Amino acid sequence: MRPHRAAATKGPGPPGPFWRARATGSYWPIAVYMMVIVGISLVQAIKAPETKDRDLTLEENAS
Repeated sequence: MRPHRAAATKGPGPPGPFWRARATGSYWPIAVYMMVIVGISLVQAIKAPETKDRDLTLEENAS
């Protein structure tokens, strides 16, 4: 197996976008996959509670 194929198919996430990109020669499957992952991460970062100046070892502050 070639190193670039191993990195694309064995890393985190589904290998589908990488296979489509290789089959079609287009970068769009990878770009769309990355935009979806960034969008999910952004939403989760916005929804996460603020933890500044909180003692997370206390039960009431940890949740």
